Order: sequence, then C-alpha cells, then structure tokens
Amino acid sequence: MDTSWDTRETLLKRAGNPEDEISWKEFVSFYEKYIYQLIRRMNFSHHDTEEVVQDVFVKVWRKLADFSYDRSKGRFRGWLCVTTKNSALDFLRKAKCRGQSRELYESDMVELSVPDVEVIAEREWKLYLSNQAWNNIRSDYTQKTIDMFMRVTHGEPVAEVAKDLEVTENTIYNAKCRIVKRLQQEISKLEELMDI
Repeated sequence: MDTSWDTRETLLKRAGNPEDEISWKEFVSFYEKYIYQLIRRMNFSHHDTEEVVQDVFVKVWRKLADFSYDRSKGRFRGWLCVTTKNSALDFLRKAKCRGQSRELYESDMVELSVPDVEVIAEREWKLYLSNQAWNNIRSDYTQKTIDMFMRVTHGEPVAEVAKDLEVTENTIYNAKCRIVKRLQQEISKLEELMDI
C-alpha cells in the first residue's frame, strides 16, 4: 500500500477524474481484495465473484466523477457495500434470464438483507485492515520471530514452540506482546487513514 495517500477521501477525488488512470488503478488495487472477499461471503464461486467484482468497479467508475463524499450521509464503504450487493443481485437476475441455474445463490441472496451484508462487510473490513497492518509491519521482524508469533497465535503450546525454535518461553511471550502492540498501533493508523 502507498502510505503517502493522505486519506481515502483524497483518493476518491483523484480516482473520480476520468483522466487520472494512476489514481483509478490505486483505487482498484486498494478495494479489489475487500470487494472480492465480501462477494465470496455471499456464497459466490470464484469465477462468478470475479465477474461481479468487475461489474462493481464499472458502476463505481461511472459514479465517481459525480460522487461527492459527505461523511454525515454515511461512509463511502456503506455505499460501496450497497453497490456490491446490488451488483451481486443483478448478476443473479441476468443469469436467471439467460436460463443459467443459480438456485443455490438465489436462495442465499434472497435471505441476505442489507443489514446482513453490512455485518459481513464490517467483518471483512476489519479482517482486511488486520491483514494490511500485518503486511505493513511484517518486514520489521526476523523470520524466527514471525514463526514464533504465528505458531503461538494459531494455538500451538508455547513450551513446544520454544523447544522447536530453541528459545525461552519468555522470549516468545515478549515477542508476542511486542507484535500485538505494534499491530494494534498499525491498525489504528490504518483506521484513521482509510475509514471513510
């Protein structure tokens, strides 16, 4: 991620300029994984998800030039979430018109209300920020420290990890505390920068 972006709001303004291809690519690169995961959580296949993601970006591209961000009316992510759900439903309607069987999706999507999608979207956003924070700080640690952290956070007993990696248990506890604190700081920073 390019941390020189002042805020996501400035990116929205820049990406809304049809002649600014670089900002549009940055916008797509920032939101693509998030939108992909959101659609996958709606029970779409990988292939169908990719099609819906493209449709979302077409709709967003058409609207961004006239889009005026007003925080008092809600977050951009909220609008993006509704656009994503509508694109998913449009995809299902078009598939049905073409006679393609999408009964599994349709039954799941009909029951998936906007508040349900918002809950999924919020959960995916938090996961997305956590993963981005981890990617941002990961290079600050040695591979051995990362291995300790990953193994312990995935439930392996500290004593076993300490023995395997030939370190003390205290070393593992200290490393975990340092990484967790740094992750929390990075997540807070990202929330401040990107939560529009």
